Order: sequence, then C-alpha cells, then structure tokens
Amino acid sequence: MRYVSTRGGPIVGIETAIMGGTAEDGGLYVPDVLPVVPPADFSAADDFPAVAAKLLEPFFAGSSLASRLPEICRSALNFPLPLRQLETSPGSLAVLELFHGPTAAFKDVGARFLAHCMEDIIRDGVFAIAPVTVLVATSGDTGGAVASAYYRRPGTRVIVLFPEGRVSPRQQHQLTCWGDNVQSLAVRGSFDDCQRLVKQAFVEPEFAALWDLSS
Repeated sequence: MRYVSTRGGPIVGIETAIMGGTAEDGGLYVPDVLPVVPPADFSAADDFPAVAAKLLEPFFAGSSLASRLPEICRSALNFPLPLRQLETSPGSLAVLELFHGPTAAFKDVGARFLAHCMEDIIRDGVFAIAPVTVLVATSGDTGGAVASAYYRRPGTRVIVLFPEGRVSPRQQHQLTCWGDNVQSLAVRGSFDDCQRLVKQAFVEPEFAALWDLSS
C-alpha cells in the first residue's frame, strides 16, 4: 500500500509516512485506497495484538515491516486491553478499555505502536537518519504517552512542549520524570502556543532537516 498527502503531494511508502510524521507539503499522510477486511478474517485472532496485526496487515503490505507486524503488535501492546460487558446477554454492548497502559492514557496504544515501528525502520537502515527527533506539543496525556513509548528507544529522541502551570501536578511529573533521550520543556503560554512552535519548526526546512524532525 502507498500513502499520499491530503494536500496532493507525492505518493510514498509507509516507512516514509511514519518517519516524516507529516508530509513535506504540510498535509497528513493517508492511504491511497482503503482496504476491506471481512469479519471472518479475524476468526483465528484470539487476543488484541492478533486482531491489531490482522487489521493493519493491508496497510503494511509490501513494506519492510510487513513480516514483523505481528511481533511489533505483540511487543507494543503488551498490557491489558480488557473488553468489559455493559450488558449481561451474550453478544451485547461492550466497551474496550484502552487506559491500562504505562501512563494510564488510551494514547499509549498508538504511541507505543508508532515507537516500535520507528525503531524497526531505523534499525533496518531504511532511513540513514539517527537520531530522529520526535517533537510533541501536549496538554498532558499525549506527551506522557509519547515520552514513555520512546524512552531509551535506540535512534530516537523526544522533545515535549507543555504549557507551564496548565497541566496537573501528576501530569507534569509524568512529563518530566524520564531523562535520557526524553526532554520536556515548559512553555510560558497555552497549549496553542506549544502547538504553534511545533508547526513552525516543521515549516522551516533547514531546521527540520538539521534535527531530523518527526511528529
């Protein structure tokens, strides 16, 4: 499968989409086609990582990560993801709880999967850029999840911008407790100010290339 920018840029592989974060023209990468996965294809998937791998399989088709997708899903999603029944009758309404990860935020699911994919791409040498700098603006949960996911992960470093005095004490501790390849910076302003700084960094090509930015 190939990916294209929402602003109509060139078609790329999923490795480029993952490592870039956003397209060079400022758009978001989306698949050039949306696959159809029949429910019957999940009959042999007996846990969440297996379901995730089966669902994601067509999105990674033809990529360097395709053969390792089940392993990536199992390593990244190695925490409880329980299905809670809201009604007692079989097959009735249920909710999937996604907040049992390392930072107690549902964003652990996406952040950990992305971090594992990026580590594999870097290790394979598909992109001769290391370390990659993952730049994040957060109002709390996103930054903590990304920091946890990338902590001490080879070939990566993380810079988290958060609004000073506008996150809870627990969130600030979770954002600033890591060290090593993770650095969190308090910004005197709002979340929108943090987001504006991140976007400004990406639209300056020389700066983005110097720090090998991703998001």
